[in-house]
Amino acid sequence: MGLVDIIVTPIYASIVLIVAFWYRKRIKDTTLKRYFVPALVVKIVGAISVGLVYQFYYTGGDTFNYFNQGSVLHEAFFNDPVKSIDLFLRSESAYALPYVRKIYWYTSAEFFIIKVSALFSILGFDNYSTVAILFAATNFLSLVLLYGVFAKELPKLNTKVVLIIFFIPSLFFWSSGITKDTLAMTGLNFLIYGVYSIFIERKISVLSIILTLSSIYILNNTKVYILIAAVLALSIWMFMYNRSRVRSRILRVLVTPILIILGLGFAFYGTSYLVSSKSKFRLQKLSETAYISSLYHSNISSTSSTVPRGHGGSGYEMQVFDGTIDGMLFLAPKAITLSLFRPFPWEVRNPLMLLAALESLFLVYLTFLSVSSGKARVLRKIKKPVIVFCFIFSITIALATGLTSGNFGNLSRYRIPSLQFYCIAMVGIAGNRKVKQPHITLARARRASFTK
Repeated sequence: MGLVDIIVTPIYASIVLIVAFWYRKRIKDTTLKRYFVPALVVKIVGAISVGLVYQFYYTGGDTFNYFNQGSVLHEAFFNDPVKSIDLFLRSESAYALPYVRKIYWYTSAEFFIIKVSALFSILGFDNYSTVAILFAATNFLSLVLLYGVFAKELPKLNTKVVLIIFFIPSLFFWSSGITKDTLAMTGLNFLIYGVYSIFIERKISVLSIILTLSSIYILNNTKVYILIAAVLALSIWMFMYNRSRVRSRILRVLVTPILIILGLGFAFYGTSYLVSSKSKFRLQKLSETAYISSLYHSNISSTSSTVPRGHGGSGYEMQVFDGTIDGMLFLAPKAITLSLFRPFPWEVRNPLMLLAALESLFLVYLTFLSVSSGKARVLRKIKKPVIVFCFIFSITIALATGLTSGNFGNLSRYRIPSLQFYCIAMVGIAGNRKVKQPHITLARARRASFTK
């Protein structure tokens, strides 16, 4: 980030905001209309902040690797737009080879993020900040669609939902810049919108189909475990929704086993098919993959090979995951608690950990509100399919990230898919709670005033 960023970035940011003000006039939802532009500004600030943090705090990082290697594809495109297609398709043609030598992630999974960065570089004059703004704007569009889903499902909680979706600090920070997390969260939001439109609203449109297929492709090339968790939770949502449409209690009892079998079958075989090209994420190998990831992050979380896990600065203590299903279930309560409610304030070691600790306290507060709303209310609300979806998805991601992250730095990024959905689940259960005022009649008030 240099002088060019300082000159070009305000121009691009202004263009994006002008388009936002134009589109805002067409928004009918009053809550979304009120927060639309501020939310976009927050996303832009988050995108720029990611670059600043990586440059001046971490002194480098993957966000610059994605951009710099994307610049190679940008250069190839403007040298020869037709032949540059070979690079995007990973061809080993004579034209592509000189550029391939400059892209050390050419054969890795990260090449997908590089390609997206290159496409945005073509639109953003190969400037880091403008590309980051385009990443942020794309994610913002997906959030607008996601808000539309929850605005229909939880219409009395629009303000709380919009604040959760757009203004949680970790979300607008880690999912705004040139990162894998930004693309993964964008894919997740598109997937939920597409599935909701097709299977619940029964509105099969070109847009919903394209977004659904695109989301699967994005998640399959960024973070497959999010796709697996989403398919599982969405299948349960579809099952509960279709079951609720059966009005006859007797028929509902009879049809429930069939819907369960269909839902579980769709979740299992659908997920297996989607990730069939990635053997390490096949359902039979998930625990093994989690074990390897846990060992890797555990090692890099320590300052030396002799320092045990949890003592490398931002590392956390947990028993070593043995890679078995039994071991996963045994550590599940601790991993979920770790992912959602830590770091605790006394564990803070740097500014980013402080932000994560404040968010964890907020999650504790929301959990307390939902639990204290009463057993009857909790049981009634937990029957809503959308609440069940949010809860199952967030807990699944919390389990996966708690087991494998290794340190709070990784955890603050990896847990962001669970944050917004856990918050929505808790807010959905608690609802709009109001403190009841004691009823005092006018006569009693007068008598009280005379006695004084």
